[in-house]
Amino acid sequence: MDLVFLVLRNFGRRLLPVLFAAPFLAAPSVAQPFTTITDDLVTWTETTVDNLPDEGSDAFVPADPSSLDYGDFQIAVAHFLAEDLAAADLAAAAVDYEVVVFEDTGNGNGNEALWGLFPTQTNTEHRGFYFLRPRAQVARNLVLEAPHPRNDLDTALLASDAFRQSGARAFFFAGTHRCANLAEASACDGNTTTCSETSQPFRISDMAHTRQGFFHAFHELVSVEEVDTVTIQIHGFSSDSTDPEFSISDGSHDDVANNLYLPNAFTDDLFTRLQATTAPGAPAKDGNSCNRTGDIDLKCGTVNTQGRFVNGSPEPCETSAASANGHFLHVELSRELRQTGGIYEPQLVIDTINAVVPQRGGSIEGRVWADLDGGGQQDPQEGNVAAAQVELYRAGVLTATTHTDGFGLYRFDRLDADDYQVRVLLPAGYAYSPMDATSDDLDSDVDPLDSGRTATLGVVANQALTHVDAGLVPSATGSLGDRIWEDTSGEGLQSGGEPGIDGILVELVNAGDVVIDSTTTAGGGLYSFTGVVPGSYSLRLDAPGWAPTLPGVDPTTGSDLLDEFPLGTAPFPLAAGQSRTDIDGGLTSACVDVVVVAEGSNWKTLGGGTWNNHWMDSGFADGDWDTVQTPAGFPASKVNRTLTNTGATTYYFRHTFEVADPTLYGPLTLEIDRDDAAVVYLNGIEVLRSNLPAGAIAPSTPANGDSRAVDSMGLAAADLLSGTNVLAVEIHQDHDGGVPDSDVVFELLLRSQICKPCLTKLDEFELEIGAYIDEEDATKNKGGRDDLQMDFNASDFFIESSLMFFDVASKIPADAEVLHAEIVVEVENDTSDFFPFYALRRHWVEDEVTWTRAASGDNWQVLGAEGGNDRSTTALGRASISDTGPGRITFNQAGRQEIEAWLTTPADNHGVLFVPHASQTNGLDLESDDGNHPPVLRVLYRTNACGG
Repeated sequence: MDLVFLVLRNFGRRLLPVLFAAPFLAAPSVAQPFTTITDDLVTWTETTVDNLPDEGSDAFVPADPSSLDYGDFQIAVAHFLAEDLAAADLAAAAVDYEVVVFEDTGNGNGNEALWGLFPTQTNTEHRGFYFLRPRAQVARNLVLEAPHPRNDLDTALLASDAFRQSGARAFFFAGTHRCANLAEASACDGNTTTCSETSQPFRISDMAHTRQGFFHAFHELVSVEEVDTVTIQIHGFSSDSTDPEFSISDGSHDDVANNLYLPNAFTDDLFTRLQATTAPGAPAKDGNSCNRTGDIDLKCGTVNTQGRFVNGSPEPCETSAASANGHFLHVELSRELRQTGGIYEPQLVIDTINAVVPQRGGSIEGRVWADLDGGGQQDPQEGNVAAAQVELYRAGVLTATTHTDGFGLYRFDRLDADDYQVRVLLPAGYAYSPMDATSDDLDSDVDPLDSGRTATLGVVANQALTHVDAGLVPSATGSLGDRIWEDTSGEGLQSGGEPGIDGILVELVNAGDVVIDSTTTAGGGLYSFTGVVPGSYSLRLDAPGWAPTLPGVDPTTGSDLLDEFPLGTAPFPLAAGQSRTDIDGGLTSACVDVVVVAEGSNWKTLGGGTWNNHWMDSGFADGDWDTVQTPAGFPASKVNRTLTNTGATTYYFRHTFEVADPTLYGPLTLEIDRDDAAVVYLNGIEVLRSNLPAGAIAPSTPANGDSRAVDSMGLAAADLLSGTNVLAVEIHQDHDGGVPDSDVVFELLLRSQICKPCLTKLDEFELEIGAYIDEEDATKNKGGRDDLQMDFNASDFFIESSLMFFDVASKIPADAEVLHAEIVVEVENDTSDFFPFYALRRHWVEDEVTWTRAASGDNWQVLGAEGGNDRSTTALGRASISDTGPGRITFNQAGRQEIEAWLTTPADNHGVLFVPHASQTNGLDLESDDGNHPPVLRVLYRTNACGG
């Protein structure tokens, strides 16, 4: 049976299914340079076990079944079992594991290449070692486990030798002593005296009695890889004169009357064969079967968590299974049967296991694909044919039938050595491809002149024949399409007058979750796909800013989009030659937060004085005013840009910003951080007064008191002008004995929402390259670090600055109007200070940049990239994030204009430089492109209008 697992991952507030299917019929992916170990497997196991943490070490780190690392490990295991090693290695990195290639030198027939899922050298969690034999080399559907390698001596050695000699699929052993963590009990039921003088619950580090380790996580997946896989778990004990030499059980049941466990033919067979082998050497001490009436209740593993799972317990940590299916054997062996040189040899056990577990047999597998061009070769753009019927003939007699899965794959297993033929039946709407048109891995192997049969396929013992493929040429193709519309009524139905939405990317996805075609809605939200071969499909939409309306209200005029992520439909069938015009998508607006005037913007300022009544108007000439980046004021400890304290009561600020279309915006919110009082004007009209008396305000009017506060005011989008707008702010000081206070603070934020996403598009760009430069290590490159640091060390005046580059021109059209831009970062060390950022004006290289140079042989004009040819003089915004975790850095208007310039001339985009300001004392650390959460630039920009 193919392995199919649904792993539920908790991403934010939504559970996303991740589907794995095995076996994949392509050659195992071993191209990347995995770590290679060349050694005798049994010798390596012995050395490794000897170095595992011992009793009382407290070394085992549990993984709760609900935690992400448990799920991450199972994702890696699913890829591992599917023999997609590159994907397994990538997934395993999340839990500090890696894929290794293990060259076993001790099998006597030349090195056998095995695969391992091992902890990395930096991993200190001691969660075990996991081996896999490539499927084509497997002789028996057998898994061998050693949960107590340090406590039950030589059990891992015996299991590893049995793994080698039996040709088993998998072998794994725990990473610590079962009593490593003495203080913490397992959540599973049962008691033992193993770890203490008195009976106590099993410890959390006891892998046979916990679900909180990778040992059980691996066991869950591998034990059901195929329906007839047998798992043998090896345990050991120190026997005395009254003990048997071994005890066999299904490892999952509480005893009932007369010590009877549920009868199990497999355990009985192993018991009988092992007893026949050992009894001649010690007739009074043979064995015990926990599944036979009358045998004593001895070492029967009645609370074995892995055994309960295999036998179908709904909660194997706490509940016995209701039946025994014969696929799990709990085997207890005395030292005489585990160690060489005694009455017996461990080889007796291995030979018995090989006699009981049948050999796997041969297999035939392949793929059925849609040969769109009829060339008889599997091309990358050609999809799969799911649900095609495939037959297996032996000596001309039909012996088995199966169907292809969503990937077009099929497999016949457990085949005796003999001659076979495979036949692929034609689904409606298809014809056979030419036979043997190219290399065997890519061509079609079925004969169109013999009703889709292959030539005779000779299978020798345990041979796996792969790439027995069939190409099917679509003879009747279909079409589908309809409309994506804005559901303004919210009823889930297309009502008269509701507009279609143009510019939505629609992807056609086949049953194997592969995008086979895509288009963009146009002409009033219309889309269509033609020349579609029969099969099962779904649609996937890329619609930033939109949310699905009510699904399934009506099959004809309602929306077919599911309320799930990613946005799309459920699978639907398309028959040969069918034309479907009933797959619609209803969307509703999902407003996007935007910043119209950002914190850290550049303002014109006058540090005190008296101006006429028109200073706040758009036509006022402020060219001779200074330019500052907020927060501004004095003293330096409170602000980013320090103003001169002129002793005035009032300080003035002006900021102009452009708005192309005020109708894009929803209600506005203005927030001002002021000390002590403020009046704010928008386009010459007062919109906010804070901590000042009513009536006329003069330059000499003091604040109502000494106060620093953040005040806010709601504004209407209609208050904005199309074109140039002006915000003007006057900050008033409190008077103490007629003298103005000695501090001023000013910062302002104007934010809104855009709720017409058909007019805009939101794109995201992960950081391409990033680095930080350090004045203290002026010639050292720090581009490979997983962090970006910004700091100013006031004690020794050393500066750290950070560089980032995003390739915005790869997605956004050159004439786009940027409405909002922000960098989403992961903060490792938060800050109470402000870090302005500027546009870099010259090319730099991540693994070469330093404090002194932009690249090898190209020095900065001024050290630290501070020259006019190194960076802009106008700040694009500022970073100030007071919490660790996710954070946002917003571009001001100058920053949005800089991005537009990058779109027009991509060659001028060299990224941005974050630098500390002179008075800052608290650094900021972010994850870089080499970290797990690299910075992401989000850009909202204007696109074409909605369709009709």
